[in-house]
Amino acid sequence: MNRIAVVSRVAGPALIILSLTFSAVVILGAPEGQKGRVAATEVGGTIGGLGFGLAGSWAGCVAGASFASPSLVIPGWGELSTGGACLIGGIVGGFGLGWAGDQAGRAAGAAIYDFVTSFSY
Repeated sequence: MNRIAVVSRVAGPALIILSLTFSAVVILGAPEGQKGRVAATEVGGTIGGLGFGLAGSWAGCVAGASFASPSLVIPGWGELSTGGACLIGGIVGGFGLGWAGDQAGRAAGAAIYDFVTSFSY
């Protein structure tokens, strides 16, 4: 069984759709002169959150499975405990690094927008 695939399928697609929906609502509700900056901030947050969240779920799964791997010597129980540790580690790692990536992406998106729009002709 591919443990990482199990972790990725649990909540990944639903959270991506939810994130994109919230971003669209925030962009549509932005003041008229700020729509570009808000869009850049939201896109940066979405890209950062997805990238870091994926990396966090992989890292969390590996860390959890590695921590529980000594239990593999017990038939039946070892597979269950290692798979469960991978699942929990993947969820925690995905949410944790996903949030950090979202924050970093928002800051980067806003900074890039400010840099690009600061040029005057």
